[in-house]
Amino acid sequence: MFGELAALLALDFTVINYDRQGRGESGDTPPYAVEREVEDIEAETVQQYIKAGLLDEIQIHLVPVLFGQGIQLFDRAGPKHIELERTRVIESPGVTHLRFRVVK
Repeated sequence: MFGELAALLALDFTVINYDRQGRGESGDTPPYAVEREVEDIEAETVQQYIKAGLLDEIQIHLVPVLFGQGIQLFDRAGPKHIELERTRVIESPGVTHLRFRVVK
């Protein structure tokens, strides 16, 4: 199913197939959800950008809930220290919006 879709998209776009099955705690454990797949790929993409030094700004939307599974956003961002300068904070009862500039 996804192979056919990837082939069609590849005619006009760069397609990357990412198989995260078998990576630690993020296997296809119930309840499976496409949203979890997308969230894991987002985290992996951010880490790759951080490692490559391509990130200029980070926005984090912090919700007061802890989850026990998934990919940690910064656990594989590389060994070097990355300094952030906080540029904005917006607080509300359900979420805190944080914006940081990556100091280069």
